[in-house]
Amino acid sequence: MSEKKWFIYVGDHHEGPFSVEEVTEGLGAGRFSRTAFVWSDGMKDWAPLADLPDFNRETPLPVQSEPTFTPVTASPISPILETYSPMAVETGPVLEAREPTSTGLTSIIEIKNLEDATRAEMLRPAELKSTTSSRPSERAAIEKTPFIPKKLKPLVYAIVILFCIVALQKAGALREIENRLGSLLSTLPELPDVAPPEYEELRKAVKTPLSNGPQVSIALSKADPLSPLFYVASNLPDGARFEIYVEGVGHRILNTLSFSGKLDVEMLKHLGKSAALRYPDGKPIPRGEYDIYVMEAPSGQPDLVYKELLQLAPIARTLPNHLPQERRLVLTKRIFFGTKDATYEQRLKEFHDGLVAKAKSELMELSQAAATLESQALVSISTYDRLKRQPIGPKQKQAWNDMNRTWRPIQAQIMQKYAGLSAEQTKENYFHGNLVSEFIVVEKILSDLHSAQEKLFTTNANAAQLEPEVVDSRNQFELRKNRWKSAIERGLASPAHAVTGLPGHVTITEPNAPEAGRSAPAPSAGGKPNG
Repeated sequence: MSEKKWFIYVGDHHEGPFSVEEVTEGLGAGRFSRTAFVWSDGMKDWAPLADLPDFNRETPLPVQSEPTFTPVTASPISPILETYSPMAVETGPVLEAREPTSTGLTSIIEIKNLEDATRAEMLRPAELKSTTSSRPSERAAIEKTPFIPKKLKPLVYAIVILFCIVALQKAGALREIENRLGSLLSTLPELPDVAPPEYEELRKAVKTPLSNGPQVSIALSKADPLSPLFYVASNLPDGARFEIYVEGVGHRILNTLSFSGKLDVEMLKHLGKSAALRYPDGKPIPRGEYDIYVMEAPSGQPDLVYKELLQLAPIARTLPNHLPQERRLVLTKRIFFGTKDATYEQRLKEFHDGLVAKAKSELMELSQAAATLESQALVSISTYDRLKRQPIGPKQKQAWNDMNRTWRPIQAQIMQKYAGLSAEQTKENYFHGNLVSEFIVVEKILSDLHSAQEKLFTTNANAAQLEPEVVDSRNQFELRKNRWKSAIERGLASPAHAVTGLPGHVTITEPNAPEAGRSAPAPSAGGKPNG
């Protein structure tokens, strides 16, 4: 008997190990098919049984002496029908197989009962027998074969299978087999809310063998376009975690110039489903185009997934500044939320036209506010410088109070429009929110300067004592006012963006920094949604 080393696939599972003789016998008995796949230690992959020389050799018949036959004197079937009786049809046995009376190979159909004779499985050749005795070595092997109790057979099979798995793993073949079987057996559930092309991309990612590297695909659910959720598919093991960052394309979303959202996904059976994306107050997100960035989660990643993700080569990328820059980016995609039709394009144009008018109006108002602040500063500073040269008495105090009765109401009127606005509200309500915020800061510095100078006429302090505070406030006011005013002037002089048609956002340059020009439209409205 040859070594038992062959495994053969039967239906949806494999069996073995078998020797060549056992496989050959299985083929003859109809248990195995010649189209089945077999594998043995040392082979790189499963191969068709018919392609292997071990199973395509002619099996020679054993050398026999010339058979002799007993002459038949009666009808050829008479020896078989000797025991036939009409009553046998009713009582049971009809035909009995006699032992062959001659040497050699004999095939005899065994039919024990006429009723059983109608069953196809009983019409099989009996075991081929030969009068030639078995070799002593074969008899000894058969006699020494241990008997395995029926109850222990499953345990023995399990031990054999475990041994084979360990052997395959040591040989390095198990991972390749797992990958191939996994790619064949991995399926996705039906996702009726996903477009067919995107569903095929999900299936492709799942069916790609992991030996080819990590694969990730994302698809948008069509269930609610303005409260979207995502499906993420991957060939990575269970427990893989990703973060989905959703960034609005500024000039392609309605009624706002920015939108930032973040969702988390964990994979189970190669598929993950995110929560719906909305604003924190539950409002639907704007219709339009969005850039999707899928990154590895920063923590909680299973070790197997972490090792697979290490294979990803660094890629050139440009991410929004507020997104994590050090993570592995596994996927980017641009998606449209909602319906992209003529109505959308018309509403987008109307929104942009309104932004152009709004931005221009804001710059004009801020320019007028800058002129008013400069006038207020001039009145306060010149009055102080003139009166401090004189002995401070009732006449000087009265002169300051007369100026102050006009100065304070004008200052309050300037600030009335922007009073009580938080930084977030300023950002949301104004196209040039950064310039509005800077105006509030500059006005506060001027107010503090005026109050410092006023101490000369309301307290016992003299000009020498107040000089450090007054000089510091004046310097701060001039520096911040000049930078802010210069940004306003650049905004008024800048044309609309050549591609989007939107006005450009302007930045306020830092001291000693080069003069900043107009930048491309940047987010200035909207909020960060929850996930």
